[in-house]
This record gives sequence, C-alpha cells and structure tokens, in this order.
Amino acid sequence: SQQALRCSFSPGKGQPLVRGASAMSLLAFMPAEQAQSTFDALVPAAEQPALQASLHAIRLQGYAISDSAIDPGIWGVSAPVLVSGKKLLGTLTLMAPSARVRDCKDALIEKTRKAARTVSNYLSCR
Repeated sequence: SQQALRCSFSPGKGQPLVRGASAMSLLAFMPAEQAQSTFDALVPAAEQPALQASLHAIRLQGYAISDSAIDPGIWGVSAPVLVSGKKLLGTLTLMAPSARVRDCKDALIEKTRKAARTVSNYLSCR
C-alpha cells in the first residue's frame, strides 16, 4: 500500500488502559480484582458502570473493537491470549485504516480471534 499505518505502540511508551481495542481486551479478560483496581485508579466512579457493561459485552463476544480511540482513522480488533482458557497472557491485535476495513470487518474479526485461539492453544500445550 502507498499509505503508511501509524501504530501508537512503541517500547517504553504507555497507552491508556481504558481506551482502544487492545486495552479493552486486556481489561475484559484480566482477573476481576486487577480490573477493579485499574478502574479505581483510572476511571471516575460515575463512569465505572458503563465501562463494566462494555467489558461484559467484550467477554461475551470474545473480542474488542475500536475505531479512532487512540489514533484517528485507525480501526482495531483485539482478542485475548489465554492459557488453559482462563489465564490471560496478553492480547493479539490487528489494526488497519478505518477506510480499508469497511467491507471486511467480520472477516478480520474472525481471523484475529482464530489467530488468538491458535496462540492460546499452542501455549496451553507447553
């Protein structure tokens, strides 16, 4: 492609843990106590119920998506990497310019979920 993709993730640079597909996937699948301490530190109490509802929906569907949450015009999907179906090791994220994914979001979501399951299964067998 002629268009470069800007990724805000770089070594040593932090990102908000309550914005973007990667962050939301991590929050949704991390242990409840850890997530709550994150909420208490970063999210005003009045906003916590809405965030909890979003995270519940992410857990049910098995992935998180965002569009322009961190970088304008960048769409992302993230799926958790879980050992033995429970322990969160991280999240696998795919990002692309929003304009490029309009007609293929469902396929990209499914491919990302499948890749995360493959990594999870591999790591569970080790």
